[in-house]
Amino acid sequence: AVHRVESLIHESSVFGSLHVVSGKLSPATLHCTTKVVAYVLKREVVLEAFRNPDFSRQIAQGLCTDILTNAGRLRTPMLEQQPRKINFLATTVAASFESFYRSALNSLLNRKLTKVAGPLFPDMHIQIVSRVAYINGLKGIRTYLNSSVDPSKHANPELVRFLVATAPGLVMCPVSSVLEATNAHMNPEPVHTKWMRGYMPRCLREVIFAVGLNQMSDYFTERVPEQRVKSVTLRAACGSLLAGVFCGYRSTVPNHLATRR
Repeated sequence: AVHRVESLIHESSVFGSLHVVSGKLSPATLHCTTKVVAYVLKREVVLEAFRNPDFSRQIAQGLCTDILTNAGRLRTPMLEQQPRKINFLATTVAASFESFYRSALNSLLNRKLTKVAGPLFPDMHIQIVSRVAYINGLKGIRTYLNSSVDPSKHANPELVRFLVATAPGLVMCPVSSVLEATNAHMNPEPVHTKWMRGYMPRCLREVIFAVGLNQMSDYFTERVPEQRVKSVTLRAACGSLLAGVFCGYRSTVPNHLATRR
């Protein structure tokens, strides 16, 4: 068939401009090259159907579903994500708990890389304090920069957004280095000098971690379908898991380089 239409709705087989309700003329034409059966939906029939409450409700429900589906295409770009209000008490408690399983996992990872077994929970008095300062610092610096820097006022807004996103990881890299030094059991140096080893590749890793913890977790959370995951907390957990897997994979090489120093 050869046809000319004013609009094509969602790439389906609906031709025309849906002027059946308003009664406006439609310039759409359709020429069939084979024998077909054509159906005509008159405006009077549609208006009569609207008087049926169930029919009207189903139309409204379908429109709402379509709006929610299309809203997914209007999400915020990753570098333009806005930080939420920080609950420092909750973050501190979570970071303290995280210090223990992070220390064990880090020790197991170093054991695989170096073939040398070390303690699972070394220097926890340093790790807990450093981890709490590290996580709160990443989130706090992001919030401060977001309220202090307006990328739209600069000549290159995208570059400014990129610098704002990477700054927390660079600033907090020394604190992360102290955390890594507590697990570097093969290096006999004391912690106050050992933290400087592998600093450059660790900077790259911390930038990836910071973007994952801040912008990327919000980016993925925003894209978890609300129709399927109604809980805000569960959507945030899904977004954090997705960001963690992505950034963990991307940071593997710089992490190995930093660990072997």
